[in-house]
Amino acid sequence: MEDVDEDLAQQIEDAHAGNFHHDPVPVPKHVNPFPDDETMQLFHDALSAAEEVDLIPESYGLFPDEWVDGVYPSFEILKLGRRGTKQLCVALPDSIWRPHAEMWGRGLAILNQLSYMNE
Repeated sequence: MEDVDEDLAQQIEDAHAGNFHHDPVPVPKHVNPFPDDETMQLFHDALSAAEEVDLIPESYGLFPDEWVDGVYPSFEILKLGRRGTKQLCVALPDSIWRPHAEMWGRGLAILNQLSYMNE
């Protein structure tokens, strides 16, 4: 009986080996985008000032003329799997996601400007 159990376990392992023994996915390099504390403080100050005046940067997909039919997208399709053949539809309620998108846009625009200053 023990041989049968070991044989079955080996068959299961062999059948699924391709699913678990793939090459590891490389992890993105994590680095602080700010070369020093002064630049980080400058970023925080600029972001606070942009938020106070509700500044929305252009060319970050945050304006109606950048959306399909001028309407904020209500969902996003994410492709999943190794070949990207599976899809996941994620709801993007405007009242929740647009403020987050605007904040990300502000932060990215400021970070881009700071990176040009530090070149």
